[in-house]
Amino acid sequence: MTGGYDLAVIGAGPAGLACASEAAALGLRTVVLDEQPRPGGQIYRDIERSPLRDAGLLGPDYERGAALAEQFRRSGAEYSPDTTVWQVTPDREIGVLRAGRATFLRAARIVIATGAQERPMPVPGWTLPGVLSAGAGQILLKAGALVPDGPVVLAGAGPLVWLIAWQYVRAGAPPAAVLETGPAGRRAALP
Repeated sequence: MTGGYDLAVIGAGPAGLACASEAAALGLRTVVLDEQPRPGGQIYRDIERSPLRDAGLLGPDYERGAALAEQFRRSGAEYSPDTTVWQVTPDREIGVLRAGRATFLRAARIVIATGAQERPMPVPGWTLPGVLSAGAGQILLKAGALVPDGPVVLAGAGPLVWLIAWQYVRAGAPPAAVLETGPAGRRAALP
């Protein structure tokens, strides 16, 4: 078993970064464990080195992530990227896998900040070539500066569908259609 921490934060998205920065500022020995290679989570994916010529096309909320990541980097919290958490015991032992090596660490307190999760609904044809979930489309845009080169139809419910539609418009790939599959009258993200 390695490391005795005051606080272990699982997840380096916005909540995890803010939590770790605050804890480190209070003098707590803090570690952040995250599966991704860089901080930011899904919301601020690749915020420290976006491949987009103008990351501003993702919107002002995305740009605010750079300050959060910078604050975290300066905080003094220990950062363990490319790390899979595979177990948390009642005794606050955390089983992790990093660089092909499994080990345990211990923390007095644990914050699980695993963030948002996309929940795609299987429909006929969803495994065909060229069919992606909204989250996958956004990952390609954020991490690879890639947008579809043909007509795009977005279908689904919730704010992510509308956000990726707006981001595609700003990236020069406006969707041919957006099909809202949620209940009528629940269009809070439309404006």
